[in-house]
Amino acid sequence: MNRISPHIAENMTQLATESVTEPNRNCAYQVKKCSKAARKITPALLAEALKTALVVGTIIMVINQFEAFEGTMAIDITKAALSYCVPFCVYLYGSLKVRD
Repeated sequence: MNRISPHIAENMTQLATESVTEPNRNCAYQVKKCSKAARKITPALLAEALKTALVVGTIIMVINQFEAFEGTMAIDITKAALSYCVPFCVYLYGSLKVRD
């Protein structure tokens, strides 16, 4: 039989009786808001965005330009560029939004 520590049992009881909008004061895991300084675009963030854009962009490019790879059609440069730009921008936006 599993035993629940008194601290966990107290938190569970408190969560059951509190309203959802009020934070749990006894919980050790609390979400902290990042400061404006923490939301800057750093070189590490750009590197991660670039890696993601290369992988996802290549998959999108193969899907959109499959005929060009077969040799039956010419490559559309605009579509090719957007295939990489969109995942890059989405990764940056998502990463910065999560930090809000």
